[in-house]
Amino acid sequence: MTTVEPRSIAPAAPPKRNVLLLIDSFDVGGAEGQILLLARLLKESGRFGVHLACLKRRGLLLAEAERLGVGPIPEFPLTSFYDRNMARQLRRFRAFARERQLDVVHTEGFYTNVFGVTAAALARVPARVAFRGETAGWRTEKQNALERAVFRLASVVHANSEAVKTYLVRDGVPAAKIAVVYNGLDLARVAPPAGLRREDALAACGL
Repeated sequence: MTTVEPRSIAPAAPPKRNVLLLIDSFDVGGAEGQILLLARLLKESGRFGVHLACLKRRGLLLAEAERLGVGPIPEFPLTSFYDRNMARQLRRFRAFARERQLDVVHTEGFYTNVFGVTAAALARVPARVAFRGETAGWRTEKQNALERAVFRLASVVHANSEAVKTYLVRDGVPAAKIAVVYNGLDLARVAPPAGLRREDALAACGL
């Protein structure tokens, strides 16, 4: 009688959570750079299915976004928050969210907050992360009121500093809903080349 040794079966890897980063455009800017850095780090971690979408498919950073290899980057162009096109783009986003089986939607500023968090709520995306990166003086009172309403639909409001958190709390956003995550810096992009002399660096900067 032969004895058959039981074969060990490796546990199945947990399914990746699908994360969408919604960007206004690919113009060069601080928030845009942070979103692309976050997309790259999430992808490199291997733990997430990373997706990108935008409101305006333009800008110098578009080529960098495409090199991330996260698949097609759909555009949801807006003309107003209060017209038929807004309703049409919300329907498109809802279908897109269901097709990609999104678990998280993370926006990057006022316009993506209003559109993306609203659309994610309509699509019943489980986690909706809004973003605020500035305090007072950038938006009209009407815009601030609209964003406050949208923050109520968000699961978390990402603030990039304690000053922004303090401002949001004074503006009526519950402190427990705010997560402070500071901006990151890709050190590889600012590291000086090997062998660079101080004299050459000064000359390159016209100093």
